[in-house]
Amino acid sequence: MRRRVLAKTMFLLWRIFVSLRPSVDRSTAFQLEN
Repeated sequence: MRRRVLAKTMFLLWRIFVSLRPSVDRSTAFQLEN
């Protein structure tokens, strides 16, 4: 049961990371241009 909860937590963290990465790449590219 604990392993299933851990897998679900890792999945949620991965979804958050994937959804945040484009905005992070955009902000870093914006800083590099200036």
